[in-house]
Amino acid sequence: MKPKKIHTVKTIYEMCIEEGDCWNWNGYMANKSPYVNHNGVMQSVRKLLFTLIGREPVPQAKYYASTCGNPICVNPDHSTSRSQKAHSKFMGKIVNQSSVTRRLKLQINSRSRSTSKLTRELADQIFVDPRPSRAIAKDFEVSRSMVTNIKAGKSWVNLSAATNPWVGLL
Repeated sequence: MKPKKIHTVKTIYEMCIEEGDCWNWNGYMANKSPYVNHNGVMQSVRKLLFTLIGREPVPQAKYYASTCGNPICVNPDHSTSRSQKAHSKFMGKIVNQSSVTRRLKLQINSRSRSTSKLTRELADQIFVDPRPSRAIAKDFEVSRSMVTNIKAGKSWVNLSAATNPWVGLL
């Protein structure tokens, strides 16, 4: 059986390429983040360095990231730890939530879930149904707000219906 490798700051540093102040990781990457097998367990390199140098992470730290903007930098001076809440807040600032591509991606992902009660055909039927929302919701076993959103073009948008001014007039 292969002996388990115990890393030190020196062994991690030897697996990096120094460029300026950054220690660019030259090893295994998972989810665009540097990882290493330490004592038989895959661990984040930044988290391991926090432990090895005795630096205290923030309480409930789950995310370890570089502060220099270089995703492969593992220099402890360029690393920070974040809780789930702080990380979500940070990501919310750097990701444009209102961009068209973001909205389309979210719409595609929500439609790909198999838990939906509606299909494209049922949504089209709701869109052209002239009855009150309450009656439609009861017949299709969906909420009134879902019916209202479909009719307003906020949910299940049919691009052909949106571009055809005669849809729903028959």
